[in-house]
Amino acid sequence: MRKLLLFVCVSIFIVSQQSCCTKKYCSGFDELNEIQLFNFESNEVDSISIEIFVKGSSYTKRIDSVFTQAKAKDPADKDLFIFMPEKLNRNHEYKISFLSNSIVYFLSDFEVREEECNCPSDKYNVLASYVLNGRKYNSSSIIISK
Repeated sequence: MRKLLLFVCVSIFIVSQQSCCTKKYCSGFDELNEIQLFNFESNEVDSISIEIFVKGSSYTKRIDSVFTQAKAKDPADKDLFIFMPEKLNRNHEYKISFLSNSIVYFLSDFEVREEECNCPSDKYNVLASYVLNGRKYNSSSIIISK
């Protein structure tokens, strides 16, 4: 009887520990594919060039490039975002050019930290910092402000 009771208690404990990890989705750096824009007008973000370079190449070894425009997540929202063609990668550097006003931003040096999601065994990577035009920003989201 004691063995059965011990088995039931251990089983309940294991199931409860596993179930806590399914309560919420934790989105981190590995899913990040957007850059938020502050103080930009919609006519300034209608033509954007994104160039992707090998990290450490001083923006000389281009991997890919794409043209895009910034958009709001919701039509009623005024916050603008650049939705990247792929998820951001720590092994890449990015040159973001706003063609309508000739402003260029250089984005690089992503640092992440591991955090707990729901319970100790469930970990994910969170953006800790990045460098934009030579200045380091400590933030879990990427923001470009004009």
